[in-house]
Amino acid sequence: MAGELVVGINRSLLQWPRNVSYDLPSGQEVYNPMNQKYPRDLAGYGAHPPDPQWPNGARIALQLVLNYEEGAENCILHGDAGAETFLSEIIGAGERPGVRHLSMESIYEYGSRVGVWRLRQLFETYQVPATIFAAASKPRRRPHPEIQARE
Repeated sequence: MAGELVVGINRSLLQWPRNVSYDLPSGQEVYNPMNQKYPRDLAGYGAHPPDPQWPNGARIALQLVLNYEEGAENCILHGDAGAETFLSEIIGAGERPGVRHLSMESIYEYGSRVGVWRLRQLFETYQVPATIFAAASKPRRRPHPEIQARE
């Protein structure tokens, strides 16, 4: 009939895979849609969020986190098989086993050479508290004691 959408369903695709080995930590089970309630809350509070009653009648809470990873990306200089391909602004960055990816390295270097200093200046100028997450290998390659978190 015109305007009707007919969808064929291959029922075998809906069966939970059998004889499949999953490497999960002991005690954890693979989510099985056939007999388990979905474990994530994707609905949230919906149209009825709770009133958090923030101090001084504030209407928004904001947390600023500086994710400082420069120098921790995949790179053959670090003993990795190739350059970073996933965590970058280069869409579709392909693998380049055994060679340096200078464009990729340049993106990561910008953060530690320029970006982090600009953000630090803004945080200090406007007295904005911020959290710094740093990859453990980053401080070993180029420590910046001036940026270290204050207790």
